[in-house]
Amino acid sequence: MSRLAGKFAGILRLTVPEDRAGSLREELGRMQKLGLTVVIEGTAADLAPSSARNLTLELLGRDHPGIVRGISHALAGRGINIVALETASESA
Repeated sequence: MSRLAGKFAGILRLTVPEDRAGSLREELGRMQKLGLTVVIEGTAADLAPSSARNLTLELLGRDHPGIVRGISHALAGRGINIVALETASESA
């Protein structure tokens, strides 16, 4: 995660079962109300046969205490495994 030109961005790669991907996209879309822009893209790993789907999640928003915990909790509550996480907070 990083902050550049007054904007905050984070990239998260996660795996979610195919039958739960749609509901995840819906829930993350609701984060717009919190002032977050969420971009979800499939990864090349999606091409490999698997019962799970790999996705890259990129979040951009103002930093505040508990933001990573809140997002992680929301994902974990839906059975989503976070394989790698990068975070950063930088002065605007």
